[in-house]
Amino acid sequence: MARRTVPASTRQEIVGYWPDIAFQHYVLARVGMRSSYWYAAAGCAHFAVELIVKYTLVLPQPWYRQTWPNRGRVYTLHDLPRHHDLVRLWKLMEIAHPGHPLTDFQTFIEELDRWHRLRYAEHLEQGSTSFSRTLEDVALNLTANAQHDHDAYGLDIRELDRFFRAIFDFCNITPALRGGQFLVAEGRHLYEEANEFAIR
Repeated sequence: MARRTVPASTRQEIVGYWPDIAFQHYVLARVGMRSSYWYAAAGCAHFAVELIVKYTLVLPQPWYRQTWPNRGRVYTLHDLPRHHDLVRLWKLMEIAHPGHPLTDFQTFIEELDRWHRLRYAEHLEQGSTSFSRTLEDVALNLTANAQHDHDAYGLDIRELDRFFRAIFDFCNITPALRGGQFLVAEGRHLYEEANEFAIR
């Protein structure tokens, strides 16, 4: 099929779609973990968090004409970092939102970022690698295998649920979920199932 080549310069990023895309990948991460598809779930979770954090950096004010009491630097598409390092992006949150209430997700962000190095299953040549469903179990695995070459990764879906609820509340996106903007077809069930932080 013949396709006309469109110059890249004629395309633009539509930032308004970013929360929707992030939410879709978040839900897909939940679905992936139901089948223990660790790599796919982690990849979706990593991109979901990356995109919603970047969105929070460029969002001037919360949705529905609310205001933040302490808004710092508002990033633009021109100066927004293009890397995928969640830890480095998370540090920018303090610049964009000094004193923001999401600081207790630091450990979650650091652990999720570690999955980026496993995109092609880069495991230890010598030793073992374990996957855990909670951050607490990662610590236990590391302690139990302290005398051996061992790598431990955690994908904590409960923390992912808690994170998305918290950042959606922070950006005041929460009312949009109550209105069903992000939830279509089976999306609501896949999002709400075993999710104590679901927005209903």
